[in-house]
Amino acid sequence: MKHTVCLFLALCLTFALFACGKNDGDQTPTEQSAPVTRAYDPETDGEAGELEVIFFGEDVDRHGLSVWSRSAITDHKDDSAPETASIVLMGKTFEGTYESSAVYYPATHLSHYYKTDFGGFSVNAETGAIDSFHASYAETEKTLSLEQCRSRADAVAETFVDLSQYEVDVMEDETSNYFTYTKRVEGLETNDKLGVGISIYGGGITALGASLVGSFEVTDDAASAVRRLKSADADSAIKEKVDARFEGEYTMGRDDFSVIFLPDGTLALMTQIEVSTTRSDVADGETYFYPHTSAYDAFVFEK
Repeated sequence: MKHTVCLFLALCLTFALFACGKNDGDQTPTEQSAPVTRAYDPETDGEAGELEVIFFGEDVDRHGLSVWSRSAITDHKDDSAPETASIVLMGKTFEGTYESSAVYYPATHLSHYYKTDFGGFSVNAETGAIDSFHASYAETEKTLSLEQCRSRADAVAETFVDLSQYEVDVMEDETSNYFTYTKRVEGLETNDKLGVGISIYGGGITALGASLVGSFEVTDDAASAVRRLKSADADSAIKEKVDARFEGEYTMGRDDFSVIFLPDGTLALMTQIEVSTTRSDVADGETYFYPHTSAYDAFVFEK
């Protein structure tokens, strides 16, 4: 439970992980002013360079990707972690006992997780800043409306981010309402996100994910690089990568592109792709064919 929650809190890519064992609920984007975008201009933005594609887990010795090695992103004990820690959230102090450490991809720093009587929290191992928080609350007859939860979530969020730079997505659930604050650039989501969950029973914070806050600074250079990448044929580059990996026929789909800085500062488009193939097996002298789907996080960037 703890690791699942922390993974969501680090990623803030979907609210489904908040609701462990619950119904998914409905996710509805709030109305926000669209960030300023402009068309790609090769004279001012430059020509897009040759594209390279890396799948998550590959080439860990390049682009600083060793911080996302399997051993780093898996819960483990860190001898340097203090046995106890405390955080202050919305004026309240919470104390916990050390349990484990991990890099919660796509964050690039180590987090220490501390267990509490009510749930737990994690902190940046270097700075001590709050990375995540989760708690459960007893059900009561009095419940808060979505608007009331949003107001409380905004109050929490503005202690971490400038709300004017973020768009908000909302998901209603049985016991909590969840709000994801996302920074965008040139019409694409970045990995700079903050997640806040508010209990409908009294308005307590049920979940907070802050490890990615500040991970993407929207500069003129970054916006120009995004426009170049959007102008290039990223799908063909991904297909070429898949062709080299899979023999025979396959079908492939992908999620929408988002924008991320790799650990070494390289700006990349990021998406998850699913590749479906047909595999075979032999049992009792008979050959059986069955479908198989593999999922990969893909990063596309200029060489």
